Amino acid sequence: MKSISLIIFLFIAASITGCATQVQVTYHSDPPGASLYQGSQLMGYCPTNLSYNITPQDRQRGYLLLQGTEVKWVSGATAKIEQLRANLSTGSYQQFTFMRPTGIEGLETDAKFGLEVQKLRVMEQQVQAQQSANYWQMYNAISNQQKSSSTVNLKTNCSSQVIGSTVYTNCY
Repeated sequence: MKSISLIIFLFIAASITGCATQVQVTYHSDPPGASLYQGSQLMGYCPTNLSYNITPQDRQRGYLLLQGTEVKWVSGATAKIEQLRANLSTGSYQQFTFMRPTGIEGLETDAKFGLEVQKLRVMEQQVQAQQSANYWQMYNAISNQQKSSSTVNLKTNCSSQVIGSTVYTNCY
């Protein structure tokens, strides 16, 4: 019975990862806030997500070999990996954490900077939420205005007056 369950589990896992066209790797740093580089290109501050396309060769091997990545903290401390192996059998969402080297001064500075980066991200999320709320408020105001302007006033007052054989009617 256990072997049947294992076979079903492996089949489902293979099906899920078999359909993925990308692997997303979340790069963390401890402490957070280190600048993430691939080659000489700044990719963002940790934690940050990067997506990588899965080639048929990667799928056949069962893993991706990702290019070297480096992090730099504001104190000048650095950590680097030459390659990262993303195992496709563990899914399309993976994580890697860079640990700050010990014995290098500036840990407190790096930790404070990491907190500032996190505060900035929270403020950015608040701005996005406010922009979204403003958009929907404007949309609803325009929608309500269109509804009220399309309503026809069906109340009409008329008065008629007969002069001779002619009837004169005024409506307002």
